[in-house]
Amino acid sequence: MKLLIIVYKDNESLDIFMDKVKEENLAGFTIMPSQGVGRTSKKKVGEFSIGNLSKLFGGDRITNATVFSVVEDDKLARVLEILKEELSAIHEHGGGLYVVLPIDQFGGVD
Repeated sequence: MKLLIIVYKDNESLDIFMDKVKEENLAGFTIMPSQGVGRTSKKKVGEFSIGNLSKLFGGDRITNATVFSVVEDDKLARVLEILKEELSAIHEHGGGLYVVLPIDQFGGVD
């Protein structure tokens, strides 16, 4: 088993990716909105203050989606193939990232 984590900027493409993976019965997903620290630190100007803190949490933030998926070893290659087809901007600067990690143990899912 592997843990696939994807952080991606384009929710429409991400939806297409997840739909294709689910259609082929390869994996399920958990999705959370996220924002990298690099994006927020670029918006800070001058001394730190409550005013700057409110800008940090303001409405002009760029929000990504972070997706978690437990993928069986024999299905991983196909999931990554779909990822490369549908999430092409992942290879562009600021487009997103993905990582695959081994899972030693997990529970809570039937």
